[in-house]
Amino acid sequence: MKKAAISLAMIIITVLLVIPAGCNRTNARVNVEIVRTERADVFNTIGFIGQLGYVDERYILSRTTGTIDEICVEEGQRVAKEEALVRFGGNGQEEAVSALVAEMEKIPLNLKQDAEWANAVLTNSVQRSDADCTIRQILVKDQGTVVTGTPMLRVSGTAQEIRCFASQADAEKVMPGMWAWIAAKGQKLGTAFVQSVEKQTDGTTGQIIYVIKLSPEQNTELHEGSSIDVDVYVSGSHDVISLPVEVITDRETVWWVSDGGICTEIPARIVICDENRAWVDLPEGIHVAVGEFMEGQRVAEVSQ
Repeated sequence: MKKAAISLAMIIITVLLVIPAGCNRTNARVNVEIVRTERADVFNTIGFIGQLGYVDERYILSRTTGTIDEICVEEGQRVAKEEALVRFGGNGQEEAVSALVAEMEKIPLNLKQDAEWANAVLTNSVQRSDADCTIRQILVKDQGTVVTGTPMLRVSGTAQEIRCFASQADAEKVMPGMWAWIAAKGQKLGTAFVQSVEKQTDGTTGQIIYVIKLSPEQNTELHEGSSIDVDVYVSGSHDVISLPVEVITDRETVWWVSDGGICTEIPARIVICDENRAWVDLPEGIHVAVGEFMEGQRVAEVSQ
């Protein structure tokens, strides 16, 4: 940093020596915004638009053909393994078959086959959850008919997940374990971590797509399907000399303002930048004017 300060001083002295007195200068000072180089954190991120969902999403299919007499759950409800989801044919059938099974347990083994049949009927009269899960969507109706294999419920785990579609170029820069900032409608939600980067084939178009899945550090209060802004952290530096990006010209220079209020264009090599700030190879504490100026132009800081 000392070398950078010495280099800057030499540049400034040289520029001031070669500028003829009064060249491109005016006595009138222009009011401008002036900022100062200061220490800040600068990050390089890749932005995505994601959609909020839940991990382990899947469908529960009907194990039998028949009429639905009762749907035992509601959307958003958490259910435990073996908890009843759907009843076929009513409670009367279940109670009758249960009584039949109880009686058959007392009968000798020559009727074992009939007992197995009765148990199968009892099993098919109520479909139960095969694991702990949350009911996300009910796809059937009371008194509706279903056939074996009909999707009846969409369920998931309880943890949220964000899915982003990405180009190959962006997907190749993202790896599991990276973290990201997440936001919705301009409001920050916290951070999330990349769980996987998957290469898939679109079932409609047949094109190759890349899906990045992230897990929020904490579940949000947003509804499933909400749009999420995701900025995946790729690289960055902490507590470095930086400036707002708007003060850096397309030539990668800045307009340094001397103590006397005179503008001089000097190099400002950008090491890394994000949307807001740039880490620059300049000393801390120098003043820089926002905008484009003439060499030697006089400026004064406008009150903010």
